[in-house]
Amino acid sequence: PTGQVTPGDLVYIDFDADGILNSTDQVAVDQLNYPLNIYGLTLGFNWRNWGFSTMFYAPTGVWNLVNSSYFNNFNNGYLNAQPDVLENRWTKETANTSGVMNPTLHLLDASGFNGVESTFKYQDFSYLRLKNVDITYDLPKKLLSSWNISSLQLYLTGTNLLTFWKGDKRIDPEGSQNRYPILMTVTGGVRLSF
Repeated sequence: PTGQVTPGDLVYIDFDADGILNSTDQVAVDQLNYPLNIYGLTLGFNWRNWGFSTMFYAPTGVWNLVNSSYFNNFNNGYLNAQPDVLENRWTKETANTSGVMNPTLHLLDASGFNGVESTFKYQDFSYLRLKNVDITYDLPKKLLSSWNISSLQLYLTGTNLLTFWKGDKRIDPEGSQNRYPILMTVTGGVRLSF
C-alpha cells in the first residue's frame, strides 16, 4: 500500500539501535567518489600512405550515487515507466532467488522509503572508454604535383565510440547524470596544403 513498507522494499540497518530509521543511521562508506587509478593506452601506426591512432581511457576505483530518477519506477508518479521497470525486479516469484535485485514495483513511493540514499544506489563507476580513433590517408604526391598541391589528406575521426561499464547504459559514467549523455561523434574531412 501507498506510504507503507511492503515486501520487496529495501532493508535499512538501524545503526544507532534506537529503533528509529532516520538520518542518524547514515554511515560513511569506504569507497571514494574519485578514481584511485586512471589508465590510458595510445596505439598507432603509419603504413605507406595510411595512418591510424587510437586512445583508450579507464578510470578505476571510483564510486558514485546513482541519481534517484534512474531508480524510480514511474518518475514523479507519471505513467511513462523507466525502460527497465521489470528488469531484475523483486516479486513473490523471485523472492527466494539469490542476488541483489531491484525493490518491488511501486507506482508511487509516497513514503520515500526506497528513495533514500543508500549503498544500494552507491555503485562502481569504473569504466573503459574508446576515447578517440583517427584514420588518415595521404594521397600520393605524384598525383598532386600536376595540380600544384603539396599535400592532400583524407581523414575520419571518432570520439567516445565505445564505453564499457557495469552500470545503467543511459548514464555517462564520466559526466553528470542530470545532463545529456556524452555524445559519440564521427567526423570526416580533407586537409589540403598548397
